[in-house]
Amino acid sequence: MKQTIETKLKLFSPVILAAVIILCYLLTEGLKLNEVLLLHESAHLINVLMGVLIIIGLLVFHCRVRKTGQTEELIRLILFAGLVMRIGYMLYTDAYTRPHDISGGHDSYILQIIHNARLPQDNHGQFYQQPVYYVISAIVSSIVNAILGTSADKYALVNAAKIVSCFASCSVLLMTPKICKELDLNRRAQPIVLAVTAFLPEFYLLAGRVGPDSLSIYFMILALLLTIRWFKNQTFPVTIQLAVVYGLAISTKISCAVFAIFTAVLMLIRLVQAIKQKKAAPMLAKLGVFGCISLPLGMWYCIRNLVRFDQALNYVYPIPITSDLYCGDHSFASRFLWFDLANLKANQYASPWNDYNYPMYLVKSSVFGEFKFGIPDWVSYGLVLVNFALILISLLAMIYVVVCCTHAKPMLRFGIPALWMFLYGFSVNFNINYPFGCTMDFRYIVPTAIFGGLCLSVAYNNSLEWYQSKLESLAAKTVRCVIPCLTAVFSALSVYMYCVIR
Repeated sequence: MKQTIETKLKLFSPVILAAVIILCYLLTEGLKLNEVLLLHESAHLINVLMGVLIIIGLLVFHCRVRKTGQTEELIRLILFAGLVMRIGYMLYTDAYTRPHDISGGHDSYILQIIHNARLPQDNHGQFYQQPVYYVISAIVSSIVNAILGTSADKYALVNAAKIVSCFASCSVLLMTPKICKELDLNRRAQPIVLAVTAFLPEFYLLAGRVGPDSLSIYFMILALLLTIRWFKNQTFPVTIQLAVVYGLAISTKISCAVFAIFTAVLMLIRLVQAIKQKKAAPMLAKLGVFGCISLPLGMWYCIRNLVRFDQALNYVYPIPITSDLYCGDHSFASRFLWFDLANLKANQYASPWNDYNYPMYLVKSSVFGEFKFGIPDWVSYGLVLVNFALILISLLAMIYVVVCCTHAKPMLRFGIPALWMFLYGFSVNFNINYPFGCTMDFRYIVPTAIFGGLCLSVAYNNSLEWYQSKLESLAAKTVRCVIPCLTAVFSALSVYMYCVIR
């Protein structure tokens, strides 16, 4: 039997992935490669050469994706390109470039653990955050800097924390084919969702950033994968794995509890079915084990801060309404009910100080975050416009999947769209309660990009089936041509951006 890419990915275990990333970091920092390259105009020569190779491969995306026999090579190419961009960006971008809340925040948290070997003793600044990311980062950074001989350098200690974010972002990419497999998504359609996950710039921007965002996304996607497996087969081993993952997820970022609600609904469905089949006792035992593991592991730090500092379980660092980030003075309709095209025309980059339209902010920040880049306008506008088109098509594809794809697995037909809309609805509610520019950032709902990619893949796969049955309609032909072409253009522009940004 032909070996699939998932079988080979088992060999590329998390330990090996972590070792590769750490080795690359040690070589880059130990040999001072960034300092040497920055003395010359060809600072990103290696990245440019890699990018050229990636683009050459992507140029054949549209023609190759139709041929089932070559799908494995295409998937391998996409995964390789995505890993190169994540690791490469992490290596040539220091921790204080395009950061979020790092100075006196994330850096202080990590240094507190390294220097004092204990958790923060107050909840000021970012110290209120859940500790898992910071503990792992402190351990990794201490080991790496001990090897490099830079344990006394505070900058080096903080900078090495990028390794954890990079590992998490790479792992999300490598888990995506596994989710496709669990959902029985046809192999020939998987390159679409894999390309979205590999080339969306937000993923490699997260890989080079110090903070819990990337690791929380990793735990969300891992929880989704295990939830799908649990829904298929409710064994104790999978139940325990899922409980540990949710415990660690919520101990990384409290917002991961949103995914737990989705899992809880599916568990309730299985419990009701078990009751009807008079098999409630085994199911209740599994759910009891899940709760006994996940709740203490996930909530202990929240309870600690509640007891010690009277910190609410859903505490968010307060921002005064006098801040320039405040956007609650605009109407609900102008903030949430349409895409502000005039805003896109005025500026292709998201501005937390000036923008207030949430849908368009997501379109822009999913590509560039909240930062501006020194890239040509045709590239930046091209990325945003193609991204906008793919988002609109993915929304239509989601409706198509729910209404028309009767042969798709219920988890793919109903579960993924429901989780997508639930996560988006949660983010809208969060922005209503905290109406500030910084709360609109796409980094809070990054998994929705994968959900949209899955719906695009399903729609594309069905268009191929119509094509092969010789009953292709104009709409199916349009889908068959437009989705892979837009995905290929977006991927190529993303690679170009990766090659030229500093």
